Amino acid sequence: MKLLFKSYFITISFLLFFSNSLHSQFYYDSIANMVGDSMEQYFYQQDLSYFEKVFNNEAFVSYIKQDSVNELTASFNNSFFEKIDVTQSLGDQILNVVEAGDYYSFIRYTYDIDFNYYLLFRLFSEEGINYHEFVLSFNQDTDEYFITDVFIYLSGEYYSTTVNRFYEPTYKDMAEGKVFGPGIRQTMAIQQIESLKAEGNYKKAQKIYEKKISDDYKKGAFGLFNYIDLYGFEDLNKYEKYLTEIKEDQKSLSSFYLMSIDKHVMAESYQEALDAIDSLYQYTYDDLLELLKGHIHYTTENFDEATKSYASITETYPYFEDGYINLFALYDELGKEEECLELLHTFEDNIDLDYDAVEELIPSYLPNISKSEAYKNWLIEARKRDQEKAQDEN
Repeated sequence: MKLLFKSYFITISFLLFFSNSLHSQFYYDSIANMVGDSMEQYFYQQDLSYFEKVFNNEAFVSYIKQDSVNELTASFNNSFFEKIDVTQSLGDQILNVVEAGDYYSFIRYTYDIDFNYYLLFRLFSEEGINYHEFVLSFNQDTDEYFITDVFIYLSGEYYSTTVNRFYEPTYKDMAEGKVFGPGIRQTMAIQQIESLKAEGNYKKAQKIYEKKISDDYKKGAFGLFNYIDLYGFEDLNKYEKYLTEIKEDQKSLSSFYLMSIDKHVMAESYQEALDAIDSLYQYTYDDLLELLKGHIHYTTENFDEATKSYASITETYPYFEDGYINLFALYDELGKEEECLELLHTFEDNIDLDYDAVEELIPSYLPNISKSEAYKNWLIEARKRDQEKAQDEN
């Protein structure tokens, strides 16, 4: 009887605990979704107010700041962290991306055993793809939540780590009483490099990078990111050495797979590029990666697979113009007039079109289909439908 009662008690306790966990899980999940959706919405409205509200700058600074040990470090801490405002530095960059017509989208969230959530955003532009993973933390005593940091795939590290690359060497100089030590000299060299890049003087910037920047600064995904920014893809062997180093680190494999795609494409190792995309998908579960696979299939003239990839984008993201444009071009090249015209109707249904722009641009995108009577008839009828819709709205 005692054993039966004990078993019953343990079962009830487990169910109560599990029920509470489920309740907490649902609450945290809903908050994570709400924060991600709200951030995306406000960014597209060119409004940083929500990001400023949800980002905890003090927590971010705590990952970096060291205690003052003398007057120099005290003065340095005050001046350095007075200028640190992630909502402005990173937020302004995101607003610039959106203003330029590129895409910044909340994809998904994950969480760990401590109920830290990770909100994954995709940055997509003509220059390529990148991901930002924001850390969303909860205070279980007060029900408060805030973002404290962001992991950037192309740099392979948290933003706080990147900021610390500029803070720690100078702090160390100050702690040792060196007003013009190696850390300060490197910071000045980095500023000089950025100025030379802005002027287009990459040769001189490269010389300063080689002579005055420490080996630690040049390591890992962050080092590769800066190397590509400064040298481009002129040395694929150097690129490969960087990738080997990143993969061995094991801490930023998501960055490794993302950064290896371009290298494999440049080396015309297309199957390896496809494999890297599949591996990256295991970290992001981002269906838009199918677009990159479509480009590779097209390059290798595997047009059936390219068609499948591009078509899947128009189905998964019906309001994403780039997906249609690639499929249009492929259909036109393959002479698939019927499929192209059918896609035009879908395009018309999902995208708010400027038909003057369509008439001007389509001949360059679809040189074959645009000459057909079927296309000309579609354009005439589409204009009529658009005028009727405008009249109904008025």
